[in-house]
Amino acid sequence: MLSTLERQRIELTSTVRASTTGMLYVLDEPSVGLHPSNVQGLRKTITALAGNGNSVVVEHERELIRSADWVIELGPAAGAMGGTVIAPGTPGQLEIDPRSIMGPFLAGAAAVRGDRPARADPSGQMAIEIGDLYNLPGFASAPPPNLTRGRLLDPARTDLNPTQVLEEQHWRPNVTPGRAAPGNGSRWQPRAARFACLGWARLPGYSRGIGQTVNKGAVATMAAETPTIVLVHGAWADATGFDAEVRALQRRGFRAIGFANPLRDLAGDAAYLAEFLHSLTGPIVLVGHSYGGNVISNAATGNDRVRALVYLNGWMCDEGESQQQLLERFEGSLVGPAIRPVPFTGPDGSEGADLFLDPELFREAFAADVDPETAAVMAAAQRPYAAAAFAAAPSGPPAWKTLPCWYLLGTQDKAIPPALQRFMAERANATIVEVAASHVSFVSQPEAATQLILQAVEATAAARP
Repeated sequence: MLSTLERQRIELTSTVRASTTGMLYVLDEPSVGLHPSNVQGLRKTITALAGNGNSVVVEHERELIRSADWVIELGPAAGAMGGTVIAPGTPGQLEIDPRSIMGPFLAGAAAVRGDRPARADPSGQMAIEIGDLYNLPGFASAPPPNLTRGRLLDPARTDLNPTQVLEEQHWRPNVTPGRAAPGNGSRWQPRAARFACLGWARLPGYSRGIGQTVNKGAVATMAAETPTIVLVHGAWADATGFDAEVRALQRRGFRAIGFANPLRDLAGDAAYLAEFLHSLTGPIVLVGHSYGGNVISNAATGNDRVRALVYLNGWMCDEGESQQQLLERFEGSLVGPAIRPVPFTGPDGSEGADLFLDPELFREAFAADVDPETAAVMAAAQRPYAAAAFAAAPSGPPAWKTLPCWYLLGTQDKAIPPALQRFMAERANATIVEVAASHVSFVSQPEAATQLILQAVEATAAARP
């Protein structure tokens, strides 16, 4: 195992140049002490090691964790207790895994307070509060010379479990006991000390070191700029279909709202959503499934607080264009033959029709990758789609012409043909992610849907000053 930071980085460089292969490298916090701008270079070095056919294990720095192929999260105990594997998986899987402690920090959605650096009282004791993220400098078994070892007389505690206390005998090499060690003002004595080991993913720009704290202004800005995520369902569905996505987003500290789409007519539905958006404060990310895609495209027009549009197998009609026109250009939809109209009379005496999907054809046309029992419940609970909102309703000016867009393309969709989805997404210059899913990808592949939403949130947040 490579331990000391300087030797470790030198050996990394020489190893990459030598194209050594077939090795297992266990790197002990290689990012410690690095300036944030240099972490990207370290990531390239580690990626090169893996590319040569080696296996590499690293820990702690958030950007390094997010670029890993696989993460094994250990916690919350340490030391002699070892550590339990609590959430193995890809970085994306950890971001939405309820068992993961560091998932919200990987997703960039954790509300971390960094304005109150923890300080020990005169007795050497330090209180660590529940819900806060702390940086404990110098808690490795061989600290760099310029780090003063902090001392905790009592083990740190979290809301999960007391951390393991390590009894270690520490001697400062080449320093006469009782004298100040070079490079700092500490007096190192041969003594037994107890240390609490607490490991966590760090915030961007947050590297372990003496006197370092999270930038208060940056943390305050992150909290103030956390967007509200509004999810808009489409035809023959309701907002409860977003259950998995809402839960995952809420665990990360986001306000997620499942909007009740009236499904009456495009202009009216979009105006209804637009009015609701004006009742919210702060930035907004809109997510639309199927017909909900056209609704968010129209509702977001002119609203400068909408930061991004995310489409899940969604319609993205251009101004004056209808779903009917696009369906005539791209064949393969099974929805048309499955529609069963039910006439109704409006309060003003006008006649209309509500459109339902035949329960016997529902799963094949709409939710082929959902288990039969769930699909049967969805068919029984489907919301009617007014004929006035269906195929012939032309779109108004769409917001996707001016806002960044993300598109989850279901390659097994039998409602909106995949080729049509691709046409609309490419026309809007959207970031496209393909998933082997039916029309209800947000039900059958909630992780993929959530990841795309988080990608939009992060990208638009990073782009703003």
